[in-house]
Amino acid sequence: MWDIVDQYVDEMMPGIKKTALDYLNFAVYQDGEHKCIYDEERIVIILKKIGFSSVALSSYSKSIDEDLDTHRKYSFYVEAVK
Repeated sequence: MWDIVDQYVDEMMPGIKKTALDYLNFAVYQDGEHKCIYDEERIVIILKKIGFSSVALSSYSKSIDEDLDTHRKYSFYVEAVK
């Protein structure tokens, strides 16, 4: 995995020494795939604040996400009712 990050950072900033923040930025935003990130606590607070009456953490379901080990390991799931 680090080879991918090294290659990405080198392409974006050729000749510049990589720092820990470069690796963190890649991990968080994944080359523009993610616009922002949330933790479980923050997403529950936001959903309640914008009017969802019922918000609860839930478990993985094949009907809502791909069956990938990385998704199961690094994702969390929330069900909310407006």
